[in-house]
Amino acid sequence: MTVSAPSVTNADMSMGIYDVSLNGKTHKSWSSFHDGGYANRVGSVPRITLVGNTAYSMSVQVGVGNPSNNELVNVYIDYNNNGSFSDSAEEIYVTAGGSGKKNGESFTFSFTTPAAPISQGLRMRIISDFDSGAPLTATHTPGDGGQIEDYTVELSMALPVEFVNFGAKPFRNNILLDWEVASQLNNEAFVIERKNSTDNEFLSIGRVEGEGSSSEYSKYSYIDQNVEPGVMYYYRLKQIDFDGNFDYSEIRSAKIEDNARTQISVFPNPANDKVTIEYRGETTSAVELGLFSITGQMVLSEKINIGDSHKVELNIDFLENGIYLLQSKVDGEIITKKLIIGI
Repeated sequence: MTVSAPSVTNADMSMGIYDVSLNGKTHKSWSSFHDGGYANRVGSVPRITLVGNTAYSMSVQVGVGNPSNNELVNVYIDYNNNGSFSDSAEEIYVTAGGSGKKNGESFTFSFTTPAAPISQGLRMRIISDFDSGAPLTATHTPGDGGQIEDYTVELSMALPVEFVNFGAKPFRNNILLDWEVASQLNNEAFVIERKNSTDNEFLSIGRVEGEGSSSEYSKYSYIDQNVEPGVMYYYRLKQIDFDGNFDYSEIRSAKIEDNARTQISVFPNPANDKVTIEYRGETTSAVELGLFSITGQMVLSEKINIGDSHKVELNIDFLENGIYLLQSKVDGEIITKKLIIGI
């Protein structure tokens, strides 16, 4: 970032660059006169962090206390880091001659950074001067009360999604997932993946569409309604780009409490020919069992005395492979569990 310091003359107490705002940071300075015409802020203020291939909004305030003289503003970033601001695509903003501002007004504009193969610090130059009707250039040296200020911007590789937080928590009888991102690039979607302690791998259970590219904070959420009380579930987010690349979030876990007076366990699950149901808690000896297909059709109904063992064994070899709902009625309380057969 070696750049020769410009020599600015004829500094004015009512003209110059006062506020520079970019990517959530605002740097304040004084008039051209108080700053000596040139303010080298490369080492005196924190670097402004930018991400490659991302759109940003920027504003520059000029001429506080100047009611009459319009100022122009140009902004440059030395992307190739060669000490010159005249190279192609390094001109971030140029004010047309005759379109100057005064008396504390601001120039507000947007620009998009190029792709960044590596993280590097670059010099950003802001030039202001009296609006004579002709635009300024990258080599312009102010002489009518204008000013030059230099800053450092850190241009880094684009991250597809910058997660701020990701949480999972009980929500009524469901589990709520919510997450927040500080920025996103080419973000097509988030795929929600889940497993529990008996699963061998994560499986997709839902999808939330992304917002493409943005440097603003964004919030997302998803409600998992297919959960059972007392079961610990583990979640992760698979973030997918429009080009097919993907990455994973950290893993979060949550469960809803089982407040039933009676708890039951079903094993093995998945099952093939037999399944055992074990009852714990305030149970009596009589249990009404019902087994329903996923479409709601009853395929088994029995009233069973479970005895002192509080266990019951069912033959299920006559049933087709699939997902079933096992319903137990104990002392008027109905408890439902999912049973998988043969798959």
